[in-house]
Amino acid sequence: MKSRKFKKILQVVLWCATAVGAFWFGRRSAPETSVAPAKGKVMTDHGPTIVLTTSNKVIPSTQDMLNGKGKPDADALKAWADSLDPAQCASLLAQLEKLPGGDPRDAMIAAMIASWATRDPQSYLSDYTKVANPRSRETGVSDALKAMAAKDPKAAAAWLASSTDAVPNNMLAQRYRSAIQGMAASDPQAALDFVNSLSTGSTANAQIQRQGLNAIADTLANNGQFTDAMKMFGNLTDPNQRAIATNELMNQWAQSNPTDATTYVASLNDPTQRGQMAGQVVSSWARTDPQAAAAWAAQFDQAAASGGNPTGSGQVLADAIRSWSRYDLNGPAQFLNGLTPSPAHA
Repeated sequence: MKSRKFKKILQVVLWCATAVGAFWFGRRSAPETSVAPAKGKVMTDHGPTIVLTTSNKVIPSTQDMLNGKGKPDADALKAWADSLDPAQCASLLAQLEKLPGGDPRDAMIAAMIASWATRDPQSYLSDYTKVANPRSRETGVSDALKAMAAKDPKAAAAWLASSTDAVPNNMLAQRYRSAIQGMAASDPQAALDFVNSLSTGSTANAQIQRQGLNAIADTLANNGQFTDAMKMFGNLTDPNQRAIATNELMNQWAQSNPTDATTYVASLNDPTQRGQMAGQVVSSWARTDPQAAAAWAAQFDQAAASGGNPTGSGQVLADAIRSWSRYDLNGPAQFLNGLTPSPAHA
């Protein structure tokens, strides 16, 4: 009797264990399928898997966006974001932002914003205030303005002029910089004309103009158009604008191709201009190859002194050493001790 009762109890326990195991296994291994109870509503979190549903599209889970180390997979995120319809992004953003925070969710939001802003800038700029994270929101604004300005500079300029956001001066300057970068990608001269059309009557406007000039210089430098850029900037009538643009360009040039930069400097006829640009080149060059920059600067100064030009004598080497010594004191000292004294100081 006892044996029969015990057997029944054991069967019940086994059945319960099997049912519970099947339930949990099904949650972890079964394909995620959901029916949205309402259009655009967030679905539930099934363990590590989160399924979002719009009216006609199931979005991959955050788990699918991780690489083998459990970190956000940039390639998977970009492919997913680029597959989205920009018209659905505002709705998806609202769903994603309701989920618990964390690297996967935040990475999905960032990837979606980057793709959305670049592919449909007008749509993003219409809805960007819905982005909760300030950094992600403003990064999207910059991406959208850059993309818009490359195709329709007037539309980008009009949006900047009509924006009523009360943003800090540095943020406003960054927005202009992004738009001007887009303009410069297709028409550098038009971008420069736009910068020149901006008023400089306030600190904010002066900052915008500086950022704009730097944006044009950076764009041309990235395209390797250094000589063309120098000619274009040389036509600026405002000496302050000319200095801002050429300084940035020479910094970029010295970083990417110091040989070409120094060759250009040596070809200049005006000794004062030649000395100033030589100083700009070696100051930037010394950040990556200080010894080579200092060696060239020493030769430049020696040639300037031999030619009777006191404006370059010693100054260019001083610029190189100053830049070098910001992160290394022993190197510049050893270099200077190894120099042969000039006849005038022997």
